[in-house]
Order: sequence, then C-alpha cells, then structure tokens
Amino acid sequence: MARKCPMCGTEMVEECSVRVKGSPMLLMLVKRIDKRHTGNIGDIHGAVCPRCGEVSLYIEKERLEKYVTPYVNIEDK
Repeated sequence: MARKCPMCGTEMVEECSVRVKGSPMLLMLVKRIDKRHTGNIGDIHGAVCPRCGEVSLYIEKERLEKYVTPYVNIEDK
C-alpha cells in the first residue's frame, strides 16, 4: 500500500534515508528496556511528497508490529 500525503493526497516517494546534516549516521528509534538499556525499534525512514514537499517519518511495519504494537491498545484510541 502506497503512503499518501496527509496534506494533498499525492502518493509519496518512500524509502528515503534520514540523516543529520554533516553526519554520516542514520537516525533510529529506540525504546528504553530498563534503566540501563535501550533497544533499537527500527531505523527511521522518510517519505516526501513530490507535489507539496510534505515529509513523513516512519519505521518498517514489521518492526512496528514486533516492538510497538504489543504495548499499545489500539482499540482505546
């Protein structure tokens, strides 16, 4: 399923890398496991709308389902 721009509805260009200017490092999303350790939930990817320039950040769906969804009761939202 293609990601749609929330601003204009155009199909977004996905799988863009997100980098901090001047740094070769990629960003990742982490979750605190305990007081001393954090776990990598997933690399952050970007999508950009070719029409309006809106940018969206996301992680892979498989990583989301494995590391985030078990902790969230979606029905309560």
